[in-house]
Amino acid sequence: MCRLVHLDREDWYAAAQGFLDLSYRQLWDYGALLADLRGAKSRPVVFFDRDTCIGVADIRTKSIPGIGGGLAFISFGPVCRTGNPNDSQNLKAILNCLVEEFAKKESMVLRIQPSFGDREWIEKQESIFREAGFKLQSNTRAYRTIQVPIQKTDDELRATLSKRWRRHLNQSLRKHIEVRCEVSAQPLSSMIEFHQEFIEKKGFQTDLGADFYSKVQERLPEGFRFLVSLAYVDGKLAAGNVESLLGDTMVYILGGRNELGTQTQASYLLHWKAIQTAREQGLRWYDTGGIDPDENPGVYTFKQGLGGEDLTTSGPWELIPGGFKGRIFKGLETLYRIKRNLMRG
Repeated sequence: MCRLVHLDREDWYAAAQGFLDLSYRQLWDYGALLADLRGAKSRPVVFFDRDTCIGVADIRTKSIPGIGGGLAFISFGPVCRTGNPNDSQNLKAILNCLVEEFAKKESMVLRIQPSFGDREWIEKQESIFREAGFKLQSNTRAYRTIQVPIQKTDDELRATLSKRWRRHLNQSLRKHIEVRCEVSAQPLSSMIEFHQEFIEKKGFQTDLGADFYSKVQERLPEGFRFLVSLAYVDGKLAAGNVESLLGDTMVYILGGRNELGTQTQASYLLHWKAIQTAREQGLRWYDTGGIDPDENPGVYTFKQGLGGEDLTTSGPWELIPGGFKGRIFKGLETLYRIKRNLMRG
């Protein structure tokens, strides 16, 4: 019988270690800071089957004032994949536990963007969510990315690169670029202004910038911090990347470059060095952090050049509780979206 348990921060992080689908989006400190930003509440929990921990999750909740109900949202969770045959059964048990706690007891709409994995795990999750009574949310775009297998030799990795990607990597290797890779807070804080200037120049829209991730980095315990890779040419900062190395997957979070970085192709070298670092730590995959070929074709071409597989996750999935509270929340959410679209013009 699965049960949901609230632990303190230290014990929660100890429980989260070892799960292959652990994402930075599910970390205690990331969830707490993002909940503050969104006007929500972060509720980190652990799932037990008898005395065995079978999963963890950070759940962000928003309640309807004076009525109750509201939304319980999980981003890239619940985390439960260990590579064992019972992973599917554990996910089923966890979903049933979440439905009981949030949909039935608290009358909340339960919305989940499942954890990421290979194609087989994605397909298993889709079947499990349907069996648990969830339905695909129709008005939200699924997460699509390029997933690169990285447990290969350098020569094998090079062979999968596009000609353009390989050419630019070779150019960057000849430019005598110094790459510094660290997991402390200071290098990320030094990227805040640099990253902001980059996205403004490119016209990119980002929900969370380097300033947010710098605050998260300051709080994260050792072993869970982001990898910050900075490229210098003649002592001058040229490019920077931030990645998360958790579970079996490295995830690209954000990056930027200036004119010097563009001239030296420094971004190619940063991705290459990050892949080598993740491989040395035993990780299997590089999730390039999402793609949108229509809205951002240039970034799509860059990430596609790494030679990975184009994957789309299932979800987000949603379960609406019976009774009026679920219907009220959905109605309020619809009105909010209409107002937001009108304000955007």
